[in-house]
Amino acid sequence: MLLLLTLSPTLSWAQPCTGTFVDNEIPFGSINGTNSTFTLSAVPSPASSLVVFRNGIVLHSGLDYLVSSNILTFQAGAFPQTGDVLKLQYRTGCIGAPAHNLLSSLHGDTTATAVATGSMIIGQGSPVRWGALPIGATGRCLVSSGTVPFWGNCRFTDFTNRSIPFTDATGTLTQDNSSFVFDTSSKRLGLGTTSPATTFHLFDSRASVGVTGLTIQAGVAQSTTPLARWLSNAGAELARMDSDGGFVTQRLSTTTTSTRSGWRDLGSTVDPSGRLNGDFWFNSTQQARKSMEAGQTHPLPQVLCSSSGGSTSATALTVLGSCSIPASFLDSGDRLVVQFTVNHTGTASAFDVEMRMAGSTLYSRSLPSTEQRIAFDGSAGLFGAGAAWQIQTYGVSASVDLKVPEFSFSPTSAFTIDFRGRLTTTSADSIAVRNYSVIRYPAQFNP
Repeated sequence: MLLLLTLSPTLSWAQPCTGTFVDNEIPFGSINGTNSTFTLSAVPSPASSLVVFRNGIVLHSGLDYLVSSNILTFQAGAFPQTGDVLKLQYRTGCIGAPAHNLLSSLHGDTTATAVATGSMIIGQGSPVRWGALPIGATGRCLVSSGTVPFWGNCRFTDFTNRSIPFTDATGTLTQDNSSFVFDTSSKRLGLGTTSPATTFHLFDSRASVGVTGLTIQAGVAQSTTPLARWLSNAGAELARMDSDGGFVTQRLSTTTTSTRSGWRDLGSTVDPSGRLNGDFWFNSTQQARKSMEAGQTHPLPQVLCSSSGGSTSATALTVLGSCSIPASFLDSGDRLVVQFTVNHTGTASAFDVEMRMAGSTLYSRSLPSTEQRIAFDGSAGLFGAGAAWQIQTYGVSASVDLKVPEFSFSPTSAFTIDFRGRLTTTSADSIAVRNYSVIRYPAQFNP
């Protein structure tokens, strides 16, 4: 048998009640011939113990008056008149009554006992005996062994398999089995999915409005502690995200597609100050990629153009290849290297070749009909007002021709380098540019 009942601090049980006698009490209320309601200082218990005297004459309950709790109400025709004297006798509890059942309506005493607020009355054993179970510690729940109640760990039931209970906006313990589960067989946690594919599977599966995201925010005392780390099974670090945004890993693999490149560095207008050997970056002012080796910064050469050219049998100068240089790409201190080869087919006509820069002829040479091939090799050092060239050309039989022209133009302006040629007389001969290349070496000062 098990019975629980929460007690007040002054409840006692299984003892005779003694009560109190009240004699010659004058009730509170106006005696004026019209007032019918009066108040007693206590509640008569039992109600039948109340005796009402009016001018020394005993009145009849139910005929002359009614009593409810401690309120005395006179019936019509029995209202006390001005000058009347009312006195009452009653008791407030039973006198000398035998022991009674704990939950009996006769239990009316207020004798203080050893129980405390929140204690519970328990009945157990054979024969059954009453006892008090003190209130449990914070965060503990009342648990039953089947025969004995005790304070133990809280246990939640009636939840769907794999659900993780949580409190909702109203503080009610609830579940969301369609989007928050723990698969006990695979030991996987799913948030937004009921079929976690990994140890932690995060997915906002809401139709039309679902947006999955994972935010890791550094703490106020983060300092140099990594924001995230990836470890091997043996606990060795494989990769980490440092608190300054640096990502450290043992290997990085990217994939370039038809719509995007596999690597992008938006660059800095100046070289980074904290560079170390092995660093690699993009200087957006110089439009150059740079690296750090042996304690020095080194820009990477850039192939601006490299292609096979066209051919012609015309006697007018014809563009056989060209390379466009965008504005603000080159700068003072850069070096351009230009190479091209022209092939002559036939022996009937002599031919001319030339290179133009920014619309003006930089170099030209006329070759005899017997020359089969001519090679051009030149480079220019760019400075604020132009380019200082060093050029040499030579053929199968033609001698080496050396030139060192200086060409005036603004290195930061957009311009085009053209490779042109023509036959000097009409014939079945032809000339063709086999290949031309324009390479940039960005400026770098390493004193």
